[in-house]
Amino acid sequence: MTRCRILMLVLLTGLVWVPWPQAEAGPKAPNPQIVTFDAPGAGTGAGQGTVPQGINPEGTVAGQFSDSKGVGYGFVRAHDGTIVTFAPPGAGTGPGQGVAGAISIGFPFGCLNPAGTFASTFIDANNVSHGFLRNS
Repeated sequence: MTRCRILMLVLLTGLVWVPWPQAEAGPKAPNPQIVTFDAPGAGTGAGQGTVPQGINPEGTVAGQFSDSKGVGYGFVRAHDGTIVTFAPPGAGTGPGQGVAGAISIGFPFGCLNPAGTFASTFIDANNVSHGFLRNS
């Protein structure tokens, strides 16, 4: 019985010294890429600039920007980097007017669907809010 215990001890000790297989790391994640952009005409002062507010699976980004006078406009940036800016018919052209976004009155763009359609708000010359729908 003593020999059996010694043999078991030797075997168990040998197993402890056997290196355990390391889990192989999966495929390495690609290096993340950060792309910065500003909508054409975006202001550079406090409370101005470009505010992306939605992206769809195709990589189209929609958002709002304020110019140097504080007027809001919308933009759509295609996956290839092309940016189209717009103001809905009837949008005001004074400070705090135009396309409303997260900066101005807290109404971010709605869901940007795969077709590039979204809804948001704009403020007219009388400071009245309105909704709009923009499709590609």
